[in-house]
Amino acid sequence: MKKFLLIILLAVFHSGVFAQSSGAASDEAYKAKVTRMIEVSGANKTFEAIIPQLTGMFKARYSSIPDKVWDALETTLTSSFPELLEALIPVYQKYYTLSDLDELIKFYESPIGQKSVNANAQMMGDILTISQEWGQSLSQKIIYILTEEGYTI
Repeated sequence: MKKFLLIILLAVFHSGVFAQSSGAASDEAYKAKVTRMIEVSGANKTFEAIIPQLTGMFKARYSSIPDKVWDALETTLTSSFPELLEALIPVYQKYYTLSDLDELIKFYESPIGQKSVNANAQMMGDILTISQEWGQSLSQKIIYILTEEGYTI
């Protein structure tokens, strides 16, 4: 499940974020553009949704821990988003220019871009369910094949 959430996170970010820049002023302008891109693409909402899902998995496993601890943990994790942004900058700088970001922002501000943002948010739950079922099916197939080959699982 954690791997799937990471894949979703990266997939959402594929829609564009960072480009080559030089100098501190350029870097700040670029970072501002990336921040705007994240907002209009809805990626920030995806990040916000991942944290309760992640803490929910731990909460289910460690049910003796009080809710107030989980709430505080969610607040702490949510406040770490700027760290994630900083860590991703070099990756996206390799692939997107400022001009690319401008075009992506225009797309996401357009009616079809907003439809895409809304649809992606709604589709995430369905995709998660289907992906989990598919993963379980693959696990069963692996176990079956290995058992048929004479391995004890």
